[in-house]
Amino acid sequence: MNRNGKQPAFTIVELLVAMTLVVVMLAVSGVVFRHSVQAYRAASATAEIMQKYQAITHQLKTDLAGLQKDAEFALVWAPSPHLKSDGSVLDENGDGVPDRYFSFDRLYFFAVGSFQSYDPQPAEGGVLVHSNLARICYSFGRETDGRRASQQPDPRKRLFCRTQHLLTSDSSLPVFPDFSAGWNEATFENLNFSLEYQTMSLEDWLGLDFTAYKREILAKVLDLRVADSSSREGGPRIDFSTPQTTANTIHMLLCKGVGQFHVQLWEPGYMRWWPEIDPNYDGNYSDADTQRWDGTANGYTLTSGRIDTENLKGYYFNRNPSEFETRIGSVLKFTFTLYDSKGVFPEGKTFTYIVDLKP
Repeated sequence: MNRNGKQPAFTIVELLVAMTLVVVMLAVSGVVFRHSVQAYRAASATAEIMQKYQAITHQLKTDLAGLQKDAEFALVWAPSPHLKSDGSVLDENGDGVPDRYFSFDRLYFFAVGSFQSYDPQPAEGGVLVHSNLARICYSFGRETDGRRASQQPDPRKRLFCRTQHLLTSDSSLPVFPDFSAGWNEATFENLNFSLEYQTMSLEDWLGLDFTAYKREILAKVLDLRVADSSSREGGPRIDFSTPQTTANTIHMLLCKGVGQFHVQLWEPGYMRWWPEIDPNYDGNYSDADTQRWDGTANGYTLTSGRIDTENLKGYYFNRNPSEFETRIGSVLKFTFTLYDSKGVFPEGKTFTYIVDLKP
């Protein structure tokens, strides 16, 4: 207090210093807050991706632990070019060759274990179905408009599925598939993924007439043309729109936001994993495993053609236990890219997971 009894006023310099300090503190606080929000979003996105990773790897490990080596095993390799957001193929240099490929593979096998499903058909409200043997397929599902995962440019919306069909001799269940009146594609299409069972033994399945029935079932399960099958479209269709439809399809969805799924075997002859899109990583896809280059109006595309024999030539397929041990070996390698729902990681995160097939 001065002689006149008044509080001393702040000088202009003091006010400017105080204001500068306030501005600096606000700026620092803004930076800290922004980084805190970014860290929180990154942590949440990482946690979401890791949940997907654990769901996929746990299910793979559980199913493959019961792998039935004297049944059928099929690996369908399905590489597709990377799409831009407008649905066109990514080709930055305009040479007609896609700059990048993703794999939308299918893995099909039989496994023993404790399997359970639900038959919604009986009028009394449905029954539980139990079996210790199931045919399992990992593949990408279709959207309600019928679009494949390879046609969906946004990887966050791709649907990765696991389907199972229990093999059962339960005589109280409706016979499925019912071949008494011959093959009916529409009936099988409607019931194939809502009824997760087939009333037959493994011996019945292995001895099923390939030309009349089996190729059609495989085409629906694997979602591709098998020999001269009448259909090449199949696979699970996931519909989120109504509870009635969702009840019959949502259980097949393993994860949403799986950008690619690639399955490889160890190839002793090449001393590397097989198949590979670009084995020597030189950016030239002409040496892609078991594939061919095919000229199209849009340039060159990597294509797998179609299966043209009972033995699924062009893919790996077998039902011989001794061949299984020598050809497949003791491990399978899975590579998949996972995306978070908010797009925090626009390129996703790619993981490699190896399953030991030794007993």
